[in-house]
Amino acid sequence: MAKTSTALTALLSSLYFSSAAQAQTPPPADPAPAASVPPSAVAAPSVTADAPPSVSAPATPSAPPANAAPAPTPVAPPAQAAPAANSDTSDTPAPAPPRARDGFYLRMSSGPGFLSLRGNGPAGTASLASSGSMGGLTLGGSIARGLVLAGTVSGATTQATFNGGPFRDAKITLNGSELNASHKAEASFAELGVLIDWYPNPAAGWHAGLSAGLGALVITNNADDSSLVGVSPAGTLFGGYDWSIGRSWSLGLSLALAGAGKATMKHSSGGEDAGYQLTPFSASVQASLLYF
Repeated sequence: MAKTSTALTALLSSLYFSSAAQAQTPPPADPAPAASVPPSAVAAPSVTADAPPSVSAPATPSAPPANAAPAPTPVAPPAQAAPAANSDTSDTPAPAPPRARDGFYLRMSSGPGFLSLRGNGPAGTASLASSGSMGGLTLGGSIARGLVLAGTVSGATTQATFNGGPFRDAKITLNGSELNASHKAEASFAELGVLIDWYPNPAAGWHAGLSAGLGALVITNNADDSSLVGVSPAGTLFGGYDWSIGRSWSLGLSLALAGAGKATMKHSSGGEDAGYQLTPFSASVQASLLYF
């Protein structure tokens, strides 16, 4: 019985020291999990010299060495600066738009010219011709761009010897003395009609036109202030150039040729036929002021 207790005591002591030794030994550490590697980090297989060139995307260039010179920075072209609000260009007027030659039309013209009356009278041929003054007034408007329809009145006046006139070889008595009557007379030719004026290029100044209407002829004798009058169809051809002096104003210069049919002259006092048939003709160079 004593031997059994001693053996039991020795067995318990052995188990005690064995469990204590195991408690002091640290447990082995768990192995670290393998880190996941992204596909891009996997190195590409090396290519031998005999292998064909890789078609994969080029590798990112490596950073330059620390002592390498920096690459030049591209310089952008300088941007044009916007003009300042108070620059001198703001004071420069914008060019005027081209002239449209459209709308209201007003022309006043005047200038020197030549007036001739030729025909026959009671004593044979009759004529009166000399330099004189011409002028006119035209008022209307455009019917298309560069085309004008207007009413016009024009006139020409001169004073000259009336060859074959009523006072040829006539004499007058003044204070008991007999004197030769004056052979001079003043002649006037006027036209009242409708005018067409055409500008081939409305932005330029060249123009040409014509008019037609009724012509009136008046001759006043200096000897006794008696007058002869006659009417006939009349017309005018003209052409010239207009220089712009404003948005709508121009100065013009033109040549005009006017004439009428043969007019039967009558005494203005009673309307009797005076026996004269005369044909007027005039040529003039006229300056004009135009609003158009």
